[in-house]
Amino acid sequence: MQEKRHLKQIREVLDSLSDCKILVFDISDNPGGDGASSAFINQFLYRAKDYQTLLQKKCNNEKDWHQSEVIFDYSGGPIFFDVPIYIITSNKTFSAAEYFAFTAKKMKRAIILGETTAGAGNPGTSTGIALANSDIVFWMFIPNCQIRTSDGDFIEGKGVKPDVKFEGKNLVFEALEYIGLRHN
Repeated sequence: MQEKRHLKQIREVLDSLSDCKILVFDISDNPGGDGASSAFINQFLYRAKDYQTLLQKKCNNEKDWHQSEVIFDYSGGPIFFDVPIYIITSNKTFSAAEYFAFTAKKMKRAIILGETTAGAGNPGTSTGIALANSDIVFWMFIPNCQIRTSDGDFIEGKGVKPDVKFEGKNLVFEALEYIGLRHN
């Protein structure tokens, strides 16, 4: 139920952008998530459905690689197939957010701007251990799956390199300036 409400909110935002001339996704501080949100968004960005089979996943105790992406085939909604896309990334872009940028880069659908992503894209579980009589909590993330492209490429440990690298302190301003949407 929560996921459907979340996807409905994404759809409302996309509907409000239906007449835009350029899409800019700022995922520079995005820690990721389950990937369903980006899979839902992707169906409105790609004319061909090749992106749906780009990523493969193999989890603990699985012998074979299988399709990673959630498949959405929503017939309604805005179409951004021909709208230029820019994605702003940083070293704080993790997990499913990295794969959103990675997919767009591999499919040559967007220009990636900013910094190389964290290189922490494999799914996993997290747990915290609190010290007795203390406010200190140790948090651990333990990968339990691997993700790669159908041709064997991956981002784990290396991240997604931007097409245009920025080194300033405000990636959004630099990106908007690069795109031509901001003037000093």
